Amino acid sequence: IVLPATFVFLALMLSIIVPPFGEYPALILHPWMYGQQYTFFSLDQPGSEQLAALADVLLNKPGFGNRCLKEEWLPEYPCGNSTPWKTPSVSPNITHLFQKQQWTPEKPSPSCRCSTREKLTMLPECPEGAGGLPPPQ
Repeated sequence: IVLPATFVFLALMLSIIVPPFGEYPALILHPWMYGQQYTFFSLDQPGSEQLAALADVLLNKPGFGNRCLKEEWLPEYPCGNSTPWKTPSVSPNITHLFQKQQWTPEKPSPSCRCSTREKLTMLPECPEGAGGLPPPQ
């Protein structure tokens, strides 16, 4: 009977020794604290002036996020891209594949094969080049 009461008393005493909240300044979290980030963006209507303006703002200044705005200026993080855009290299076979065939919006790249009644597969089987060329990064 004494042992459980001692544990309860000890727990109550330790709960009093909680460090006070509010002594530390608020930590402002920004995506740039976490290293390289990837965001996917697709310009689905290339002729649209509104989407072209949006793409220009995302890809150039002020860029993605709010670190280049006057109210949110972050001196320790540069305003703008630190490296230029680059397109990852692909094998010559993939380049030849996309140059020799006529691709359409309905069929923009080689298709993956999914599970059928004759052949059951857990994941789709995709040939080389499925999904198209890699986007600029």
